[in-house]
Amino acid sequence: MEGFGLKYWSTHDPNLTRSDLSSPENYPLNFFVTAIVIYAIGVIQYAIKYMFKFKFPLKYEEFVDLCSIVNISVLMFDETFHGYYIHGRSPYGQAETSARNLRLALESESKGKA
Repeated sequence: MEGFGLKYWSTHDPNLTRSDLSSPENYPLNFFVTAIVIYAIGVIQYAIKYMFKFKFPLKYEEFVDLCSIVNISVLMFDETFHGYYIHGRSPYGQAETSARNLRLALESESKGKA
C-alpha cells in the first residue's frame, strides 16, 4: 500500500499522513483497505475497457455481428474434437430482405432506434 500512499490507512490513528510508527497496524483493516483498492482498480479497468469496446471492437465480435446480420450459423474446428459454434440469428426475424431494407435497418440500429 506504500506505492499508492495508503500506508497509514490501516493504523488505529485517524491521522492518515503520520510518519512515525507509534500507532500499531490493524491487520483486518489492512486487508479491507487492500481489497477496496484492488476492487477500485478493477472497476476502473472495466470502465476503460467498456468505453473503448464500442470505438475499437475486436475482430471476432465484428464477425459474430456479421453472422447474426446475414443469419448464418458457423461451425469452426480448431482441433479434431474441439471447435466453436456461432448461432447467427437475425435480430430482424428474417434473412431474406432487400439491400435497401437492410441498409435502413442498420441505420436505425446505429441511431439507437432498433
